[in-house]
Amino acid sequence: MAPDEPASALIERVCEATGAPALSGETYDALFEGMAAALEEGARAQADVVHMTRRLLSEAGLAVAERDIGFVFYGFRLARLDLDALAGDVDALAEAFRENVRHRCRERGVVLSEAEEAAIDEWLLGVPEEPGGPEPEDEPEGDVLDPAPLAPAQAVAPEPDLPDREEAETETEAEAETETATETRETTS
Repeated sequence: MAPDEPASALIERVCEATGAPALSGETYDALFEGMAAALEEGARAQADVVHMTRRLLSEAGLAVAERDIGFVFYGFRLARLDLDALAGDVDALAEAFRENVRHRCRERGVVLSEAEEAAIDEWLLGVPEEPGGPEPEDEPEGDVLDPAPLAPAQAVAPEPDLPDREEAETETEAEAETETATETRETTS
C-alpha cells in the first residue's frame, strides 16, 4: 500500500483500537508466508510457530518482534481455526487475520466505511477485495484434488476475539517455559 497520509491514519487508528501490530503490508505478507511455512512443516504450538516464523523473517532480512507474531497467531487460536487446513495457505491466513481485525474493530465500536474496509484489504491482503470474489480459473484436466479456499464461515469462528498484546505475549512465554521444563525432564531421565 502506498504510504499516503489517510491510509496511515486509518492503520494507526485500527492498530490502536485492535492491538494489531502496526506492520507494513509487505511485512504482513512475509509474516503470513513464514507462518504458513511453519504450519506446513508441522509446527502447531504457539512458541514453535512464533520462533520458526521469526527465524524465517530474519533470514529474509525482516525484524519482527515475537510479540507481534504471537499476537497474529494467538488470534487464529482464539478463532479456533483449523491450523492443518491453513498450513501452507498464505492467502487463507491473511484473510483470517483480516476478518479478526474487522471483528475487533466492530467489537471496539470502530465503524469503517467501505473505502476504509478496502484500504484494510489492501494493507493486509495486498490487493483490494473485489465483490463476488476472484474470477474462476481454468481447471486442469485429470485427477487433481481441488484445494478449495476456506469459505469465511470455515475460516473464522462466528465470534473470534483477538488477544490483548499482554495476553498473547504471556501465552507465548508460558508455552516456552512448559516446553523447556519438558525438555529438561526428558534429558535428566
